[in-house]
Amino acid sequence: MKNQWLAGMLLGSVMAFGLPLASAQNTAGQDMRNAGNDTKGAAQNAGHGIERGTEKGWNATKHGTEKGWHKTTHGVKKGVHAGAHKTDQGARKVENSTDPH
Repeated sequence: MKNQWLAGMLLGSVMAFGLPLASAQNTAGQDMRNAGNDTKGAAQNAGHGIERGTEKGWNATKHGTEKGWHKTTHGVKKGVHAGAHKTDQGARKVENSTDPH
């Protein structure tokens, strides 16, 4: 009976003091894993933010370049048309002033 009581006390003390110690080690290890996963997630979020900013910058540059190209093309066409029109007017004026009738 004394041996059973001693065995019960020993088992009870191991359970009372041993299991929380083991669970504290598991908790510390899990905390480290969680910290690693949190760091990984933060790095991925930062990478996605950089990617989005780069994409927006690229699209804005492309849009601005195309807009400038269209405005330049339109201006050149308008200038060529105006120049051709003035040349035609000048040619008609010369033709009319040198006509013998």
